[in-house]
Amino acid sequence: MKKPGTPILRGLTVQLLAITILPLTLLLLLIAFGSVLLHQQDMRALVGERDERAVQTAAAALASELHHRAANISNLVALAELSDDTKSINTTDDLMSDFDGGLAYLNMDGRLITSTPSSGLWDWAVQNGVQLASSSDPGPVFSSPFLDPHSNRHFVIVSQVILSRNIIVAGTFSPENLARGTLSASYPDSTHVTIFLLDPSRQILFSSGPLAVENISPDHPGVTEALRG
Repeated sequence: MKKPGTPILRGLTVQLLAITILPLTLLLLLIAFGSVLLHQQDMRALVGERDERAVQTAAAALASELHHRAANISNLVALAELSDDTKSINTTDDLMSDFDGGLAYLNMDGRLITSTPSSGLWDWAVQNGVQLASSSDPGPVFSSPFLDPHSNRHFVIVSQVILSRNIIVAGTFSPENLARGTLSASYPDSTHVTIFLLDPSRQILFSSGPLAVENISPDHPGVTEALRG
């Protein structure tokens, strides 16, 4: 025979489970999922900080190379001031490596005096208004990247005025080659990292990695923030 109080005890047991055990279980689940979510957020923040430092390091390396090229042009200006010969340019293997598009002396109106190696790049650059140093801004001056139609490559010109002679000393280099040479050791193509080097108009000058493309959308994550500095 069933005891009279058994159904009541069972009902109390179920109520006790519903009031205490079930809320505790839900609370534990909430804490577990919350911990996982917080861990994921912390990991994303750590990855973001790592990527930010990597980008800053890469930008600093490129800035150092740009400063080096500006210093080389200033050194050529100093040498030209000490020489009577403006018909030839004293070059070295290191200079030609830094200025893979060549070096030139130009008149203040942009007319070419001499260049090494000889190419049509200088005449085209002057005719199309590529920025050069001037008497009001003697330099060193960096031009915006431009596409050379002869080689179908992007170049940047660094130039400085020899004020005592009214002559412009200029060197041109490929930002793509600069980026590849500067960043390849830290970010080889075999890694999972994708790199984009863009100019202020969002034109891609260099890209590498598994997601590298020739064009990038205006709303690509991080581009607007990077161009704002």
